[in-house]
Amino acid sequence: MPSTRSINVSVFLLLAASLTLSAEARQSEGVLIWGSVLEEGTNRPLAGVNVFVPNTMAGTMTDADGTYQFRYRTFSPGIVVAASMIGFDMQTAEAMLDSSNEVHVPFRLAATVYPLGEVSVTASTEEWKRNLSRLEKLLFSTTRNGEDCTFQNPEYLVISFHEDTGVVSATADAPLVIHNNALGYALTIHDFSFTGSDLALRQGGEMQFRELEATSNRQRRRWNDRRLKAYRGSTRHFIGALVSGTVTDAEYEVREVPRPGVVLHGSQYQPSIEITEMTGVGADTTVPLFNLSFKKVLLVMYHGESEPSEYVQYQERINVRGSRWRSTTGDPNAANRPYQASWLTLSGGSIVVDRRGMVYGPLSMERFGYWAWERLGEVVPNDYVPTRKP
Repeated sequence: MPSTRSINVSVFLLLAASLTLSAEARQSEGVLIWGSVLEEGTNRPLAGVNVFVPNTMAGTMTDADGTYQFRYRTFSPGIVVAASMIGFDMQTAEAMLDSSNEVHVPFRLAATVYPLGEVSVTASTEEWKRNLSRLEKLLFSTTRNGEDCTFQNPEYLVISFHEDTGVVSATADAPLVIHNNALGYALTIHDFSFTGSDLALRQGGEMQFRELEATSNRQRRRWNDRRLKAYRGSTRHFIGALVSGTVTDAEYEVREVPRPGVVLHGSQYQPSIEITEMTGVGADTTVPLFNLSFKKVLLVMYHGESEPSEYVQYQERINVRGSRWRSTTGDPNAANRPYQASWLTLSGGSIVVDRRGMVYGPLSMERFGYWAWERLGEVVPNDYVPTRKP
């Protein structure tokens, strides 16, 4: 891999075992995913079950016979499919693709058992409404796109609020539907759970995307522009540039620092990153998977966009914007940095990625700074393809 001026990357390419399934066929036609969904214990076919690839727009519902089929464009030899229906426990299944360019994924869903004495919380109390407003700010963030996100069925939420610590904990008794009116997506989160504060959060569940219906060509163009802007400068955009060796062209600058929050400039802080092509995976050498690892903490500066005022206000609210921060702007009177600063750490030592910036397997990457502030309001589906060169 060619080196860039802003990062020194050592790449060790190992010979990948080629599978007979062509990546070109997957891209042009999509993999056929099919199967049936039955009730556990009775083997009764279940109609109206949502079957989908998490974090994408690919999916469908089962018919009266409990069967389904849909296509999904993928470059990975493995695929995760989820099945969800109110009254049943959500189930996910992982399958490997073969030369048939299709995959059979059957499901057996068990009925949900609710604990005796469970109390439902309704939206009629002022306390519940305050908790819901707090959850919205934490889940969607205070970004401009986040401010344009709304719950469509908040009555399904059960929320607890720890007043002494500022922590919000929330679960949903049904798939939670959110409209991102800024990007033009409807998000359904199946088996939703959330625990978080201004400083840290953890979200559980599987997300399913669909496009909202545009009322005009102008609105459609605006959504496309905002989606591209949300994609640029994201972790997926950065990882894709890192693996492809286009970090500088994509307007990133990367440094190795001792801890999150530290900004250091200079060639002596260039990180040591290893990107190793994995063996026995991938359809061919044009779409391999890679093992990405680095030591310490990566400082990632995206120069394609400056910090917005909403991020400045967020940092002031959590008291992290002091005199030391001002020294990193180059101007002691500057209200914001001319770039967006984020920090990455790897709790598991490495992650598996591809050239599109997709991360596979258990999440072991932690984000700090600007990327930690960007939340659901900035998320585009994994099968989003930029309409213009990023």
